[in-house]
Amino acid sequence: MPYYEFMYVQDYGIREIKEYQHTCLTIGFVEPLFITYLLDTNTLPDAIQEPVELLLLSTTNPAHSICEFISFYTYYTSQLLTRKIVINTLITTKMPYLWQLITLFFPHDRFIFIEQGITYSFTSLHTRRNHHFLATSNWDTIPFTINDNVLKFEDLQTISYFLSCDFLFSKIKEIYEANRHRYTLNDSIMIIKTTTDKLTVTPHRAIEYPDNDVLDALNAHSIKMVAVTDFADIYEYICTIYHAKKLIFSYGGPMCINRFFCNPEASIVVLANLHYKHEYEYNNQNKNFWHVRHAMLSPVRSQTFLLDVPNKLTVETVELIRKSLV
Repeated sequence: MPYYEFMYVQDYGIREIKEYQHTCLTIGFVEPLFITYLLDTNTLPDAIQEPVELLLLSTTNPAHSICEFISFYTYYTSQLLTRKIVINTLITTKMPYLWQLITLFFPHDRFIFIEQGITYSFTSLHTRRNHHFLATSNWDTIPFTINDNVLKFEDLQTISYFLSCDFLFSKIKEIYEANRHRYTLNDSIMIIKTTTDKLTVTPHRAIEYPDNDVLDALNAHSIKMVAVTDFADIYEYICTIYHAKKLIFSYGGPMCINRFFCNPEASIVVLANLHYKHEYEYNNQNKNFWHVRHAMLSPVRSQTFLLDVPNKLTVETVELIRKSLV
């Protein structure tokens, strides 16, 4: 029986598209973040009769799941499909902003919701393994400078990803133009993974929530620290990030997810804290910064990575951020 698990390492060229006739599906969850899909040839009464498409997201880590959704959307629309989409409620509950983003592209009545641990029967179930990550397609040709652990990229607006994200960029700009008047927006914001983040799936990699002296220093430089859970919905999320021309993200999820939401005229500072050292130095014997260029770049005006940032921010860190924002 097929058992779909997290596709962390897989050839980008392998995208299985299959149709299962008279099959059962059970969703599982492996703490803290892996979604599994167990298919069985047994059938149950009350099967869903119409052909359906399974939105196969393999993790509740939105940095990967947003890429899998982009991959799914590209496939679904390129094939001119109209089948209903089966989605499990782990996605809708554990990644609320991603779910709201998905509904910007598909009407609510297009979905069939299934729950973890319950077996569902289908007459015709279509599955596809989606790309778990969208890498920068021309990463190895993107120039950079490195000086005293400050890694700098300029003029990134023309970078591209392994799959086109134009549909997403267009929707984000559309949402911003139509809704920005509804919110109080800031020109400089910070979104980092902290130890108080309620939605993080990797709290062991988080930066300690800043002390008051650090918060005061940020305020003195008009940098608004924002928690993802502050947003009322995906509209405020999009408007807040797209409006800002100076952004500070932490390495990993905050940068990886939000690279799709930034204004092309923005400048970004990334805090590569020591919990992520094994990632930003991965395969870095030749100092090519493979992981940074492969996984963390956004199509913006400039991006600066502050390497080896302590896992607890200081006033000195804020001063380095200030000097790096241009």
